[in-house]
Amino acid sequence: MNKNRKAVIIVFGYFTLSSLYVLLRYVLLKKVDFGGEFVLLLNKAVAFTIVFLLFQIVVEKYKTKDKPEKESHAKFFGTTSTVLMFLHAILSVVIFDNKHLPDFFSNGFLNETGDMTLLWGISALSVFMAISIIGITAKQDNAKRRNVYMLMLLGYVFLILHLFTLGEMNWIRISDYLKYSVPISLISFLLTFAALIMNLIIKRRKIKNNKPNKVDKILKTL
Repeated sequence: MNKNRKAVIIVFGYFTLSSLYVLLRYVLLKKVDFGGEFVLLLNKAVAFTIVFLLFQIVVEKYKTKDKPEKESHAKFFGTTSTVLMFLHAILSVVIFDNKHLPDFFSNGFLNETGDMTLLWGISALSVFMAISIIGITAKQDNAKRRNVYMLMLLGYVFLILHLFTLGEMNWIRISDYLKYSVPISLISFLLTFAALIMNLIIKRRKIKNNKPNKVDKILKTL
């Protein structure tokens, strides 16, 4: 517990920040009934927290990219975010109806927006679950661990698509920005997209730094 104390504090900090924003946007500004829609509000706070943790993973990688001896909590944040994804999926099933998700249904049936949002969400969950399994089982197997990077990028891409199909209609409603503040799905989309780009930059710099220079190549031929 002492080892991950800082990471636990960060997780609770992100959840608190997410919850406060959800309360501000939906309860105070949109006047959503807190008691009657508790599961909906909790689900939004959990989903927002997941995005913050996935972004924090990239921050941890950046902080330790040139300092391998420095302690990293990336694995802890990854495992925690995956657990929260399962919780998010369960809560989403509870509120999965036309009342709570009107943009997902047309004439009582799931429409294209609902289909695609579900598809990308399940795909993202599957990828991050695979990453967690590899992290638990791979140990020192570098061949398996090398797959994590590509899976991580794929997971971010699926999550970006999930957030886009989830919130694209809300992003163009200017009244939401003025009266109800910025949509959570848009903030999450931007954070996840930034995390994807940062991952690519960190990997590129790592490859560049590990690439032997011309002198090294000459010495190896001697």
